[in-house]
Amino acid sequence: MEFDSATKKQGKTLDRIRRKANLAWSKASRPQRIDALFFASREVERLFNFLGEKSDPNQKLEWPRKGSGVPDVPGAATIPDAVKSATAFIAMAYTAGFRPDDDDPIVASAMITNLLITLDGLYDEANPLKIRTRF
Repeated sequence: MEFDSATKKQGKTLDRIRRKANLAWSKASRPQRIDALFFASREVERLFNFLGEKSDPNQKLEWPRKGSGVPDVPGAATIPDAVKSATAFIAMAYTAGFRPDDDDPIVASAMITNLLITLDGLYDEANPLKIRTRF
């Protein structure tokens, strides 16, 4: 019963985050959105141990990657839709004041769980997170 209660609480929290994030994003200025997207890109990389290695050791971001299971398209920077979705989710939540390492453990847990589901198959299953969680 405890698990069901926690899962329901997480689901309600995620719904609340999404509602507030959608509203905040719709009201955000272009510079605020750009700032949020930069933050989100860094957060995705800070949080997850992705499979494979950078396509170019000198690239600043983790994607595109070799050996990640994502097919490479020659001459194109292949970034999986799941990574784009996770980045968008964090950026929108950021504009509403939410963070994956939020002080509220229910918020943090809901966000991290959503990200783990979104990015399933792209991270090291044995050690998916680079951070320690409080939940």
